[in-house]
Amino acid sequence: MTGLARALIVTLIKITDVGQVMEQSEVQALADKLDKLIERCDKLEKDNALLRELQDDWNRERAQLMHKNDLAKNKIEAMIGRLRALEHH
Repeated sequence: MTGLARALIVTLIKITDVGQVMEQSEVQALADKLDKLIERCDKLEKDNALLRELQDDWNRERAQLMHKNDLAKNKIEAMIGRLRALEHH
């Protein structure tokens, strides 16, 4: 049982009505569920961080491709301008 799960269980026990006592098996089942939830949250945080890194990579690559596209467009426009100028001479 993780420290966080244990702290949550203790808090839950404290706020439970005095007349209600949680069985040890209920406490353990709740602790197990909390541990799984914490593990899932940890995994989601790692996955999210990885996805953000991938997104940053894609955004950088996109910016580079857009820049290259602009350079190519400008070169083509310049060539077309020179060809038109040659036609008029």
